[in-house]
Amino acid sequence: MSNPNKRRGTEWETAGTRFLRAEVPDGDDIRRVAQTGRLDIGDVHAAPFALEFKNTAKLELAAYVDQAEAEAHNAGLPFGAAVVKRRGKGPGAGYVVLSLATFARLLAYLRANTPADRGR
Repeated sequence: MSNPNKRRGTEWETAGTRFLRAEVPDGDDIRRVAQTGRLDIGDVHAAPFALEFKNTAKLELAAYVDQAEAEAHNAGLPFGAAVVKRRGKGPGAGYVVLSLATFARLLAYLRANTPADRGR
């Protein structure tokens, strides 16, 4: 791959996908997705999330979250999140960034699908 930025992005997506598959029970369905058509559907699908991976020196969190949410919509998934590489660290130290509105919908989703005691 001749473009170093593209190579770094692909390496980050691959490392993040491998990490999630190893850490999430039944994570075999977590996968990098090929771009098809004109509407981007994210870099990785980890249902119910479309994930947009970012490995850049300059952080533009608002743009990343907007992109992830648009891509989740395009993919027909309820949640979008940006997964941002932390400089000098492995994939487990990366950041997952969501809007507060997405977090609220996620929290409502979890509460509706979790036993009533919620770990209390």
